[in-house]
Amino acid sequence: MVLKVLRWAGKAVLAGITALVLLSAVALVYSCTGVHITNETGATDYRWEPNQFRSNMAEGFSWFRMNGDGFNNSFDCSEVERTDILLMGSSHMEACNVAKDRNAGFLLNRSLPQYVTCNIGISGHTIYQCVDNLQAAVSVYRPSEYILIETDRIVLDEGRMQEVLAGKLEHIPSHDSGALYLLQKYIPCFLPLYRNLENWKGASSVGSADVAAGFSGEEIGKEDTYFDTLDRFLEKINCIAGNTKVIIFYHPETIIDANGLLPEPDTEASDTFQQMCADHGITLLDMYGDFASLYQKEHKLAHGFANTAVGYGHLNEEGHRLIAERLTAEIKGEKNGVK
Repeated sequence: MVLKVLRWAGKAVLAGITALVLLSAVALVYSCTGVHITNETGATDYRWEPNQFRSNMAEGFSWFRMNGDGFNNSFDCSEVERTDILLMGSSHMEACNVAKDRNAGFLLNRSLPQYVTCNIGISGHTIYQCVDNLQAAVSVYRPSEYILIETDRIVLDEGRMQEVLAGKLEHIPSHDSGALYLLQKYIPCFLPLYRNLENWKGASSVGSADVAAGFSGEEIGKEDTYFDTLDRFLEKINCIAGNTKVIIFYHPETIIDANGLLPEPDTEASDTFQQMCADHGITLLDMYGDFASLYQKEHKLAHGFANTAVGYGHLNEEGHRLIAERLTAEIKGEKNGVK
């Protein structure tokens, strides 16, 4: 009896190991993110392990390695003599959904070869995390010309802004050691399985850290303290940037309706945010017009991929291209005195 149990247990263990090996082989090609570690510089809450391999076929298509600093750059920013342009943002700028030579950071280095652009965009770092980490990022990279901040929202959450202003915004944690670290590092299928389980458990939940605030430009006037908080939030950006020019670029959703039409832009929110940015010497670039023109002329969307729902998800190659072109035109225009 004991021998039978041992044989059964041995077969179960062998079957489990075989399953993990096969699943990990698939994960290496289909969806491999690896592990992230705490960024000791504070320029971001975390960074990916240096030279870590990334693969993605779940949303978009890409296979590449992070740079030696743990970011999606074609070079190590820590090794260059200077940084002229610092690009900050969320997973849209981390750009693990497109090829390494198709993201906005890479394209900016190509279209503005006289400047060195360092991209430290990383998942989960919305405008709140970017501003919270801005002082450290400026101290580390010392951008001489521009700070570019990506955002997918222009009606901000007052509570999150207040947390940033008070220095109380919760940082994104990393598992730098221990069992979770080892499982993620050496068993590629662990993280996809874990995330899918978490997504399944939370399928009925509403909202996330990357969802925009729950009111529109028509309603922000009802928030008594909203504008004061936003004013102080933008002033914080301006004070930290000093003489370095700040450009915030906003990319709205491009989800078509049942009639094949894009949603109408929230012009009130855009105009309000743009004016308040201007009051602090910050330039706001609203990408709605660029995205709408792309759809109307070429029937292409700036978000979404062949393996996702139409128009949903991260910026695709067209979105990155349009953002890079708009930023390039803005920077060249400012340098040539054309506005």
